[in-house]
Amino acid sequence: MPERVFQQEIMAEFIDDCGSVFRHVMDAATAQAQDEATIGKSYVMGVDWGKHNDFTVLAVVDNDGALVAMDRFNQIDYSVQLGRLQVLADRFKPATIVAERNSMGDPLVEQLLRMGLPVQAFTTTQASKAQAIDALALGFEKGEIRILSDRC
Repeated sequence: MPERVFQQEIMAEFIDDCGSVFRHVMDAATAQAQDEATIGKSYVMGVDWGKHNDFTVLAVVDNDGALVAMDRFNQIDYSVQLGRLQVLADRFKPATIVAERNSMGDPLVEQLLRMGLPVQAFTTTQASKAQAIDALALGFEKGEIRILSDRC
């Protein structure tokens, strides 16, 4: 359990969450970007779809918990997004691609499956989002994940 959750839920302390959900983020910004898979490593890709106001993010994480590749974009047609995902998948050969199924994601997941990619659909709910945020916060606190240094 992340320290802030422990303090709030177990210790009954009032926690000001202003910017404190994720701590030690810059400490975790030590991963090195890779252009392709490294022999002996396995990879998982995550996909969060967007188009107009939101961004699509393609993230590749290795078996050591390091974010090794990321593609972030918006204002791009879905057919082009699928092409960019295919290129990234070809480079890293992920064992699984966890793709968001919500709203426009469902037909995109279907297309990825038709393309023969190892897709596992994920439906984001309020509960699953909170669980993912807590897991990420804990990963940062425990030093179990490394991310790319990206200040955009």
